[in-house]
Amino acid sequence: MDELYQVIVNNPVIFTIAVILAVIVVLGIIKKLFKLVLAIAAVIILYVAYLQFTGKEVPDSLDELMGGVKDKVETVKKQVQSNAVDKIEEEIKKKANEQIEKAKKNDDI
Repeated sequence: MDELYQVIVNNPVIFTIAVILAVIVVLGIIKKLFKLVLAIAAVIILYVAYLQFTGKEVPDSLDELMGGVKDKVETVKKQVQSNAVDKIEEEIKKKANEQIEKAKKNDDI
């Protein structure tokens, strides 16, 4: 590891390439974080617009707003998990029945 460090530091061309790659990686991370912040801001704006449209009380502080958003996310998460479990159970039953039918056919032959 120390040898690699020495090669990078002592060779200006390799050092320049390493710095450029590091800058590209950092800019990529910043770009992704910026997109995430924009997406979260869009969701919050849509949520406030929904509250305003339905006539419900719009939270006064950001903490109240985030609490409401977290509650909605948890509700949706539970619904998705419930639906996923139901679909998985149906798939398992279907596969089990197929295997049983296949075994019955093999026994009849």
